[in-house]
Amino acid sequence: AIIAFTDGRATVGRSVDQAAAFARRRGVPLYLVGIGSADAKPDIAIGEVVFETVMFADDLATVQATIEATNLAGRTAQVKLIDTATGDSLAEQTVDIKGDNFSERVMLVFEPKSLGELNARLDVTPLTDEEVKDNNAAELTVRVTDEPVRVLIAAGYPSYEFRYLKSVLDRDTKFATATYLQEADLDYAQQDRTAIAQLPLSEAQFAEFDVVVLIDLDPTLLPPLVWQSLETMVSERGGGLLLVAGTRYFPWDYRQNENIARLAPINITGFGGGVVDEGFRPQWTDLAEQLANLKLAPKRNESNSIWARLAPHYWFAEAGPAKPAAQVLAVHPTKRAASGAAIPIVATQYYGAGRVWFHAIDDTWRWRLRVGDVFFARYWGQTLRMLARGKMLEDAAGARLEVDRKEYEPGDVVRVSLRASGASASKLTGEVAVVSIESPGQANRRVALERQAASGRYTAQLSDLPPGNYRGFLIEPSLTPAPSAIEFRVDQPPGELSDITLNRDALRAAAATTLGKYYDLAEAGSLLADLPAGDAIAREAAPPVELWNKWWMLALLTACLSTEWILRKRKAML
Repeated sequence: AIIAFTDGRATVGRSVDQAAAFARRRGVPLYLVGIGSADAKPDIAIGEVVFETVMFADDLATVQATIEATNLAGRTAQVKLIDTATGDSLAEQTVDIKGDNFSERVMLVFEPKSLGELNARLDVTPLTDEEVKDNNAAELTVRVTDEPVRVLIAAGYPSYEFRYLKSVLDRDTKFATATYLQEADLDYAQQDRTAIAQLPLSEAQFAEFDVVVLIDLDPTLLPPLVWQSLETMVSERGGGLLLVAGTRYFPWDYRQNENIARLAPINITGFGGGVVDEGFRPQWTDLAEQLANLKLAPKRNESNSIWARLAPHYWFAEAGPAKPAAQVLAVHPTKRAASGAAIPIVATQYYGAGRVWFHAIDDTWRWRLRVGDVFFARYWGQTLRMLARGKMLEDAAGARLEVDRKEYEPGDVVRVSLRASGASASKLTGEVAVVSIESPGQANRRVALERQAASGRYTAQLSDLPPGNYRGFLIEPSLTPAPSAIEFRVDQPPGELSDITLNRDALRAAAATTLGKYYDLAEAGSLLADLPAGDAIAREAAPPVELWNKWWMLALLTACLSTEWILRKRKAML
């Protein structure tokens, strides 16, 4: 048997269960005595933080963070988002800690006002009995912009949805709007300053827009090149697409349109008919709570109250099932598909570098009832800017150097990539780009990034980087403006004091696996009595004694020979 006094925490090397499996194969039972306390010290920390790096002034924006607490059940903590430049609180929320091992995701909603770079700090107020307070804050930097979003609205006919949306965007200086109407007079394009006579055909023409809104457009009047270029604009340029169902064409006449079938977050071949309803309000899902563009007020309860008061809808397209990667944000509150699943009313999915949004309703203009444009404009404005974010980032970035994460464990693979858009893309013509990776106290590394034919990106993988802080920048080819440097960190292996709690469950499992026994320290007195009875076994053979090299053996042999000679002499045998 093996007797071990341990806390069951493996800092490096094999884990306790791996050691137990090896001991079981060798038939050796483990008798383990647990050392330490299984109760962790009280601590509250900020875990993963999720936020958009680009936000729009006067839009509602969100910062999501995971709050983790240990042995603080029944306490409350205050989470605040603070502008580090002014010290002002941008948003705050109180968290009730339920349980000794507590983890909850919180969402702070705020409205950026000042343009430019916003440096903020996410704080969770330290509690009085905390010993470690370094994990109570996280820094974040975002860019706040009011750059106009370029929107193309294309509709089959002048529906109310088209008219009211066009009217709202025409009056909003934050949008540069172009409109295309299939059922329009020949001189419509000359009478309306936003109207265009022909829908874009090429990829370059679609690249002039950040978001395209299609409202029940007749696909039979357009060439296939339109749909191919639109798909490229979304997947490769990061553009946004919003698909609005209607009573005439979409989605029924799109069943054979492969481009839209790939782009749509729902299965357009699984549509039923258009349904006239007695009046309903969409039932928003839990996923909708995580999206800033669906917030109509900073506070959650206030926003939900507004949604509940908006005018109902009276028609919807009986949408097919959502695709596996799509997010269903709203469903019909009562109607169900033949399969029994809820019918999607609003859904979204990422497609390549861009994003697609879907409406199974065409009468959001009803939200103006008794309140005017306030909520109708806020929803559409925030949603269009959200969809435009990917395209605007691509256009503004030029060339961008990226890593897949900011923090790595020892032995992790670091993936470095370079991508470009606009004028910078035309300068990247070679098959290799070179990046210099630097870290204090280490020799600089020149890393060759190879061009990927499918995506046009340059990529490389680094492995076995020693712990440290790293910085990388492009050295070949020379681009103007140069892409921002990348920064990442390879963490040190966890120290012996990183987790000092007793891993009692793992020790008990290891003892049971090997047919041994686990003891708390107070019970260790019975260990010797519990050990299995031992059997005497020969550990090894004793070494041979070399008799021929002993003096007394020579004397004995001489005496024997002499005695024999004397006896033979006396008996006349010689």
